[in-house]
Amino acid sequence: MRIMVYLQKADFLLKCINECFVTQHVNFLTTDKSVLDLVVSRDPDIVSDVQVLGSFESSDRKLLGFNLNIVKEEEVNSRPTTRYDYKRMDIMGAREELRKVDWEEIHSGTVNDDWDKLKDILFEIQREFVHVVKGKRKNKKLWLTYKALKHVESKHRVFRKYKDSRHPACKRASAKASTEINKKASIR
Repeated sequence: MRIMVYLQKADFLLKCINECFVTQHVNFLTTDKSVLDLVVSRDPDIVSDVQVLGSFESSDRKLLGFNLNIVKEEEVNSRPTTRYDYKRMDIMGAREELRKVDWEEIHSGTVNDDWDKLKDILFEIQREFVHVVKGKRKNKKLWLTYKALKHVESKHRVFRKYKDSRHPACKRASAKASTEINKKASIR
């Protein structure tokens, strides 16, 4: 009776594997008589180099090793490293440059041509009269959550204020930051 139940379960498993279009990557015996270990995936190219690494002393089972072919793209900071500081813009110089423009000549073509001419003029004024500020690129660590980052920044602000790591406020801020960082680390 027990063998019949196992055969039904095995048939059900094989049927599910075939219907879901998954690939079984272990194609050799993992014990002396059968294949008991499964490495299945939907992508047939994600698993490679399935091999026997050895066997356990107390069992006929074999230890398997394989490579996962996963490419993780690095997060790219979409913020530019330079930005324009319009607060320090030379407004008088920009106005003088705009007064020199012959607007009748600019509005002589099609709408798209006129728009391109206007954009070129405005970008030229921006390039000449607006200061460029180089920003710092912040590479946020993947494991650092938003909440943990805020606690770390708060810890730094408190330390700058008191300039003593033994101060109770510094100790509290440091403990909160450590707790938040450890929460994320324990999830991984």
